[in-house]
Amino acid sequence: MSDTAYENAKLLAQLGYPVFPTGAIWGHESRSIATTETEMLASIHKIDPGCGWRIRCSRDDGIICLGTRRKCDFESIVREIGPLPHTWAIARASGTLHRLFAVGVDDPDVRQSVPLFGLKAWLKNSVPVPGSVDRSGEIYEWQGATPDQLALARLTDEQLALLPKNGGGVTSEVTRHWEWSPPTASY
Repeated sequence: MSDTAYENAKLLAQLGYPVFPTGAIWGHESRSIATTETEMLASIHKIDPGCGWRIRCSRDDGIICLGTRRKCDFESIVREIGPLPHTWAIARASGTLHRLFAVGVDDPDVRQSVPLFGLKAWLKNSVPVPGSVDRSGEIYEWQGATPDQLALARLTDEQLALLPKNGGGVTSEVTRHWEWSPPTASY
């Protein structure tokens, strides 16, 4: 992994989107330490400079993600909810594509990690930050415009209404620096 993932994680955090580290020492619960604090990201990077990064996605985080394993599957989503606005997209060479959209706290609380419309498409609860490497060795990259070139687009109210909703008001608070302590290595 390169510093590209870290630099992209910092950019996203500075824009207010919580990011968290991935990799062997972070385990499956690292989503709970998602943060927008660049000092915390620097501490994590110092401990594990090769870690990957993910963007946490939820209504409370101000961002949602529509993801597919194949870019062509987005045509099916468009048939269900209509044309999607130009927005940030993250892809890898094998065809996985994630399109990110802005949401507000007053928008419907869309349900995460569920198939959409019976398709091979999902609302994702997190997405790899460009520069991160997946288990197969593929690197995630920006597809098209980057956050410094384009504001994050919103789905229409009508499109949001078509997405599955959460029953409860699950919230995801951003971790503050003082609530987190780095993992300790045991040899």
